[in-house]
Amino acid sequence: MRISFYSSILFAACFVALTGCTFKPVDNSSTRAPIADYCPYVAAPQSFTGGITVSGAATYQYRNDGNGAIVDNGNTFKPNITSASDTFSMTVNGTTANFSCSAGTTPCTLLNVVNGLVSALNTQLCAAANPTHPSVCSTKPPFYAHGVTAIDIYPTNGVDGSGSQSVTGSSNMTAQGPRPIRFAEVQITSSNGTLVQCTETDGSGNYSAQIPGDGGLYVVNVMARSRNNKNTAYVMNNPNDNVPYKLSANVQSVTSTSVNLKASAKGSMEGGAFNILDQILNAQDYLRTSTANCGTSGQSTFLQGCNPVTVVPLVYTYWTPGLTPNVYYGDDSPISFYLIGKRELYIGGGADGDTTNSDMDQWDNSVIVHEYGHFVEDQFGSPNSPGGSHSGQYVIDPRLAWGEGWANFFQAAVSGVPVYRDTYGSVTCGSASCATGAAFIEPLENGTPFNGYKTDVPTTTGEGNFREFSISRVLWSIIQPSVSQFSEVWTALNGVSGMRVVNDNFKTVTRLHNIHQNFASQTNKKDWSTPLTNEKQIYQFTDYATPLDLTCATSSITMSVRRDSYDDGSFSLSNQFRNNDFYIYDHPGGVLPVSLTWSGSGSVDLDLYIYKADYVFGSSRSILAYDMRDANGSSNGSATATTGSASVAPNLPAGIYMINVMAATGSMTSGSSQTTTYSLSVANHAACPAP
Repeated sequence: MRISFYSSILFAACFVALTGCTFKPVDNSSTRAPIADYCPYVAAPQSFTGGITVSGAATYQYRNDGNGAIVDNGNTFKPNITSASDTFSMTVNGTTANFSCSAGTTPCTLLNVVNGLVSALNTQLCAAANPTHPSVCSTKPPFYAHGVTAIDIYPTNGVDGSGSQSVTGSSNMTAQGPRPIRFAEVQITSSNGTLVQCTETDGSGNYSAQIPGDGGLYVVNVMARSRNNKNTAYVMNNPNDNVPYKLSANVQSVTSTSVNLKASAKGSMEGGAFNILDQILNAQDYLRTSTANCGTSGQSTFLQGCNPVTVVPLVYTYWTPGLTPNVYYGDDSPISFYLIGKRELYIGGGADGDTTNSDMDQWDNSVIVHEYGHFVEDQFGSPNSPGGSHSGQYVIDPRLAWGEGWANFFQAAVSGVPVYRDTYGSVTCGSASCATGAAFIEPLENGTPFNGYKTDVPTTTGEGNFREFSISRVLWSIIQPSVSQFSEVWTALNGVSGMRVVNDNFKTVTRLHNIHQNFASQTNKKDWSTPLTNEKQIYQFTDYATPLDLTCATSSITMSVRRDSYDDGSFSLSNQFRNNDFYIYDHPGGVLPVSLTWSGSGSVDLDLYIYKADYVFGSSRSILAYDMRDANGSSNGSATATTGSASVAPNLPAGIYMINVMAATGSMTSGSSQTTTYSLSVANHAACPAP
């Protein structure tokens, strides 16, 4: 028995600050300004008699690891690890830590160096800050202690890269400066705003264009948008104004001249817009590179039915400093999300005008590419996730788990680092009381991860299909050690028989595994069985969207019910693997009688629901029929019993429906388990899970 239904999808409860999200779109097209066309002179530049050349470079400042120091003019360094044995040291504000690695017990990998240096440094900083309570240092995470962040081994304790900080090692050291603004639109206008010329930056951020040599004043504008064979993305201020971010500089057209432009990571923060644009470019580069030649016979990556990525559809991205896009839905909690079917990406810029302490995602590359991963699945995989709340802690709707697990994995695949991370605040906020750190760090390696922990771990075979980070770990394992293995995942998602085209109203990672399992025996096909076994995932539809056999003589189905410690009896925290059975039924139309009876040694309360195909679990808008009387026939949900029954008989049009047998746990003791056996009847026939 459940006391109440969800009245609607709870967008505000979507924990995007932690793991990202997808939303169902709201149509506000009537209030939107039109989006300006991409510059027509890119394809056909204008020519001017006696014209001069304007050239230069466009770059943007960025922040290390989300909330770290601004990177500009070589203030931070990244080691190129080239040997099997090395010794590194890191100094931050006078405190030095050392780390040694070798080809032996501690391989000299970037992740090991990062973890070793930061762990050693954090220990010293923590001990210095807590001399009378050194034991608290053991509880500090390996990242984000006392303003020090590192994944790419960048020390970031300091203001705008200043302060006493250095990294030394026997490997080569490469200075890191601002990043180039790559393949972006460049517009040149007259002083009155008339468009005169266009071009695009190249892969190094350089541009060159001709303008009239009339001595007039012109404006060079580098736009935060691209629409070419390298990148297809616009980054704009909000969905009502649709104004793209840009950098501008004046030039007097007397002689050929050089004009360099740089986007700042502070103040007006245009650097954030260009970082978003660049991360989308990285994602598109990865898609093209990792699927190249996968459809060409004779190639090492060839798989029958694989569709290589060439050009990705255009995505519209919205970001405003100090604003959470959740305000468009009436809430002010920090959030980033993607609108399914709208090709619109929303990146959080903070909240309530706060760009120092709040959760901002313009530098959180994990979050940016995660949300873009939702776009990729939307365009290439035809998803049907209901969206909604998730945090990587619970056994959730497997459609949602698949969508989020894919996006978590995709950002790791693009970066090459098996970590999902979301930060908040900024080390440059200018106050010792700044709230900075990691809102979320999750390793995505299978087995023992580099920082010694992982969450969302399944305990029973089949449960991994319902856990988002378990799905992420499986996908990451599949593409190791060769990135070319991504083409197998891509073929199962977007191939000629992939999830994109399969007739399935309830797509989950089970469908992906099932498609791969049914690939013809091909030379390049990889065995996924070990990753699936490690994460307790299966390719059979025995736990969700299970077909029904209506020819069986009798129905007898066992359910092992457990009330988890976090389970408060609500729909939102119901264990969808253990305490729910989900059956699909293709109804010819008319009255659909469904009933169940149960009996067992344990006292339980089973409820019965029929959902429409695009349902949201527990939503009154999705439930077409239900019987949630408790075991004694009461509607107050106060009792469990060893026997009971439930039945419904709605009149429904022809279509695919989900029949849900659900164990109500509200009357059970937390941590307790019970076992019961139920019989299910559908359309007046005994119903059994199809073999």
